Amino acid sequence: FAGAASDSSPRPTRKNGPSAVEKRRARRYLASTGKSAEELLLQNVVAGAVFFFLFIVGHAMLGWCWGRCYDGAALPGPLRFPVPELACFWIYASGALQSGFTVALLPDPTAPWKVAGAALVLFVVAVFGWV
Repeated sequence: FAGAASDSSPRPTRKNGPSAVEKRRARRYLASTGKSAEELLLQNVVAGAVFFFLFIVGHAMLGWCWGRCYDGAALPGPLRFPVPELACFWIYASGALQSGFTVALLPDPTAPWKVAGAALVLFVVAVFGWV
């Protein structure tokens, strides 16, 4: 292409993790939430676990009520397991990835919190790979 940059042009490279601008953006985001990265991660994991537990219980109750009202018939296809659970996980995953990456990549959290953030990210990615 005419006018395109050649391969020999200097390109910005990332040396050791996030840049100063990315760190400032992450800190501004945390300041807007009023929480530390660790609190955000913990709230995300606990809220996600409680949400999924209540959702699965509610889904089981819906199946039970449906069966009683319609002479033992199963739920319609779009409401059968695991379709609603996967849809909820898809919604939860964006927040989980954001909080996990924030904790794992910022220099402030301690090593156990960084490991927890990385484990959350790997878990979400593994579920996406399984699906």
